Amino acid sequence: MKKEHEILFEPFKIGTVMIKNRFVLEPMEGTNMIDCLPIFKIGEDIYDYYVERAKNHVGLIIPGMVTLRSMVGKQWLYEQKEIFEGLKPLLAEIHSYGAKVFLQIGAGWGRTFTMPLALKELYEKEKETGQKSMFDWDNLLVAPSELPNRWLPEIIHRPLTEGEILEYVDAYGKTAKLCMETGFDGVEVHAVHEGYLLDQFTTKYTNRRTDQYGGTFDNRYRFAKEVVEEIKRQCGDTFPVSLRYSVTSKTIGFGIGAVYGEKFTEAGRDLEEGLKAAKYLQDAGYDADITEVAQAMDNNGSVIGYVISVTSHEAYAGDLSLSVGILNDGTVKGVEMLSISETAGLGMKADESEFKDQFKDKNVEKFTYTKNGEKGDDKIDAISGATITTNAVTNAVDSALVYFQNTFQNELGGMINE
Repeated sequence: MKKEHEILFEPFKIGTVMIKNRFVLEPMEGTNMIDCLPIFKIGEDIYDYYVERAKNHVGLIIPGMVTLRSMVGKQWLYEQKEIFEGLKPLLAEIHSYGAKVFLQIGAGWGRTFTMPLALKELYEKEKETGQKSMFDWDNLLVAPSELPNRWLPEIIHRPLTEGEILEYVDAYGKTAKLCMETGFDGVEVHAVHEGYLLDQFTTKYTNRRTDQYGGTFDNRYRFAKEVVEEIKRQCGDTFPVSLRYSVTSKTIGFGIGAVYGEKFTEAGRDLEEGLKAAKYLQDAGYDADITEVAQAMDNNGSVIGYVISVTSHEAYAGDLSLSVGILNDGTVKGVEMLSISETAGLGMKADESEFKDQFKDKNVEKFTYTKNGEKGDDKIDAISGATITTNAVTNAVDSALVYFQNTFQNELGGMINE
């Protein structure tokens, strides 16, 4: 095995939960432990699917997203105690192989709700005749503000009231508590990501509210912040809460996404706000961020490198987060701390230029720290009295480099050779 792959087999922590390795089965539609379309039920054919992956050493399993409300019947997920009880044998068997499970729970689609033709015809017939079906249209067709549907703009979504937002916040807390009592190891909040309902609250072009959930940065991210605060209130600080999060929106406007390499003006969350929001939400209580890697572009819209954010769980006083800028040729252009709370006068020196600039403008496969003044582009002088912090930062930068090398460098090398 190549040395750069060894880190994949090392354990890491999300909050207080130790994950045995870095192999994570991400959520995908059709792999739901709990289905919500159209009513809540245990997903079909999931038992063997997840047990087989736990047997084959997956460290963390995150099943496909389940919404807080069902499509029909006005049911809340936290009311489905029998369904959660039915999942206990599956969770026990997964745990017997050393794997952990986080349930991904979501507020819903908002304006991205997909309405097939047959459903659209049913909705229009109901509007015309006043006859009611089993579908809960009033709670399906919602958004932060009055907005057109992403796929059928003639259908208009109504804005959630402040009271309804608080109902969702409360439901997140109650559902997370039920997850904890059932045996799930944590929950993942879906999602400040890809234009779903929670994400629509965070972006200016979809949030036109004038109350405490719209306008300023703090107000636009208030919904997502209150969600994690309520989960921690009901479950305690040690129950892990991760967040499905996109650093940038890659959006030109309503229904118009940016194409790879295209020069455009971001209508949603740009990189500057994305990094600010990641720290803001982590400070609010989210234990881990699953993020996208951001492209760095020149004025002509050409990709010149990447900004890769990393959270280290090896620091002295807890987690630290940093971003690493890497050019296409592998040169590190800089390291910036996003979150650090090490000992003043010791580990906090990791956020000073004298230490961070040691990584700058270096093109190496990986860095190692030294305590004896050894020289070399790949050598980092350790902070006196803060070896643990030095190790955490160095390993975090190396993780970003490994990700870049394995994900982008081979592809870029082929393009250059052509």
